[in-house]
Amino acid sequence: MTINFADLSVSIAVVVGVVEALKRIQFLVKYAPLLSIVLGVGAAFIFPEVSVGLTVFKGIIIGLSAAGLYSGTKKVVEEKAYWPMEKAKDTSAKNTK
Repeated sequence: MTINFADLSVSIAVVVGVVEALKRIQFLVKYAPLLSIVLGVGAAFIFPEVSVGLTVFKGIIIGLSAAGLYSGTKKVVEEKAYWPMEKAKDTSAKNTK
């Protein structure tokens, strides 16, 4: 058994895209992580493994990766990260006003 990382990468990207599109039209936003797992299992059957159990496991990995990839990226984009020096500059600028 070999793992084809290209198939996994494409599957994860497709699942992230579909879930994000469904979230933008306000469709099952609350259940987006569960939806990504279900879509991941479905995507895994496009590139099936030797056994059904292994294919389902691969699908769960795709779904969890897609959910984590989306939420992790969203957190980084939404939160403004400060480097320590930038934070010091911001506080010193506030003190001079």
